[in-house]
Amino acid sequence: MSKLTIDLPEQRRRALKAAAARRGVTITHLIEESLRLNGIRTDEEISNLMERLRRQ
Repeated sequence: MSKLTIDLPEQRRRALKAAAARRGVTITHLIEESLRLNGIRTDEEISNLMERLRRQ
């Protein structure tokens, strides 16, 4: 897994950390989930989705 540095306002960082803690997940997991929910997919995820659609 590669690393990415992002700049967030301190309030946003605290809110993100608190949300992850409430759910019992890592910040990385929360960000990954948010990306998926916003339609940001990897090439592999797109290929898998296309394959599933072809099989229907």
